[in-house]
Amino acid sequence: MRLGIITLVLAGLLGGALPAQAAGNIQGMRFGDWGGNCDGQVCFVQQVLSQDDKPLMVTVIGYAPGKPVPTIIFELPAGSYIKAGVQLQVDNNPSVKFTGSCDKDYCRAGFALDEPMLQQFRKGSKASVTFTPAPKKKPLALPLSLNGIGKALDSLR
Repeated sequence: MRLGIITLVLAGLLGGALPAQAAGNIQGMRFGDWGGNCDGQVCFVQQVLSQDDKPLMVTVIGYAPGKPVPTIIFELPAGSYIKAGVQLQVDNNPSVKFTGSCDKDYCRAGFALDEPMLQQFRKGSKASVTFTPAPKKKPLALPLSLNGIGKALDSLR
């Protein structure tokens, strides 16, 4: 996977690098459907949803230095209509809407996971991410597995 690019995005959106000692070395560890990765001084957990052996959505979670809550970042296909917004819904809870930006290779959107959202993740059974794949297209909802998310989040502490 494009660890270097994901690391730069994570560090940029989180406001700097994550000290390796803050998360320990979780490289290669599995937490249900989440995988631990470290690249240089940045450690994070990620989940990749693929279609035809190509990543359709990459979800990355990590902590910024000194921040009490993690940030979640979604990498979506290039050309996605991010201006329409992205939504994350856990179980039957109200969805959270957020935005991001695109370049020629992919689009990224994310936000800080506050305590109520962290509890939804830990207690939830299913989640979905909805975005518009292109202007004038119908929104597309992709599944986000919560299997192992509690242990994955704990590994980042």
